[in-house]
Amino acid sequence: MSSDGLDWLDDLLTTPEHRHIQKGLAAAARDRIRDKADLSARVEKLERDLGRVALVARTLADLCIAKGVFNGEEFEAHFREADLADGIGDDRLDPAVVKPGEQKLAELRPLSDKPKPARRKRRRS
Repeated sequence: MSSDGLDWLDDLLTTPEHRHIQKGLAAAARDRIRDKADLSARVEKLERDLGRVALVARTLADLCIAKGVFNGEEFEAHFREADLADGIGDDRLDPAVVKPGEQKLAELRPLSDKPKPARRKRRRS
């Protein structure tokens, strides 16, 4: 008698068929265990990466405030403005608008002014 809950198969299948099914079930169980371990490792790496990014951001903000580049209120105002760059004030930023220095709101609402053409530097001869 099987201990895997498939006792009823014993009467319907031959021994080779039963073994084949048992091997398939065992392989599937091993795959699930491996996939879970792989997923756990990926989550752990992402958490480490996120922690590193948070540390860099905090260090840059603290350094800029200490050097007088901006103050806390200015930082908060720009933080809120950047948060709204994806159209939602949720303390997160959609990856599509992460690149700093670019206005990506054109996809969300029309721009009021046309962008000015880039100025060309004259070549000195």
